[in-house]
Amino acid sequence: MTENIIFDVDGTLWDSAEVVARAWNIVYERRGLTRRFSEKEVSECMGMTLEEIEEKIFSDTPPQEKKEIIDDCLTTQNALLQREGGKLYPMVKETIEELSSNYGIYIVSNCECGYIEALLSSTGMGAFVGDFLCAGMTGQGKGDNLLTLMKKNGLKNSVYVGDTRMDETACKKAGIPFIWAAYGFGTAENPAATVKSISEVKEAVKRL
Repeated sequence: MTENIIFDVDGTLWDSAEVVARAWNIVYERRGLTRRFSEKEVSECMGMTLEEIEEKIFSDTPPQEKKEIIDDCLTTQNALLQREGGKLYPMVKETIEELSSNYGIYIVSNCECGYIEALLSSTGMGAFVGDFLCAGMTGQGKGDNLLTLMKKNGLKNSVYVGDTRMDETACKKAGIPFIWAAYGFGTAENPAATVKSISEVKEAVKRL
């Protein structure tokens, strides 16, 4: 019987691509750089680690300034997300609140520090989430972070809800069922369950 539900962020709880693209463009404009990021470009990076994003989207950034610019982008995006939030998928807050009455609710993401905090602060969902972990906090991949979070909190009988094959692979490493959020950014190969809306998670968990 499932006791805990661990959620991904991007493509599962919200879509922040428009706000993130806008934040990065603010940084580049402020620094006099001509490069501009589209919402589509940013959405294609959702779920990646910072190293993967750096290789995919920041490869043409001036090498001598790259770390400083990326740090500026992350700081600016998190500040903007704190104020405005991303676009929550329908029924996310209501579903998380309802699920928290019967399950432990946790978050594991490949994001950097400050991003999950911005999500929880801007949406008011912090009260429903027991703990969270991200790549920026540990330097680990998602599979290892799932294992770390579960060990840290003594979690058993857990499931993960995410939207990409990377999430599915992480669940295999962590030895937990993967529920595919088909409304998100990615695809899945052989999920334990599929949901077309986060509101379907409750029934999907019961069937596992």
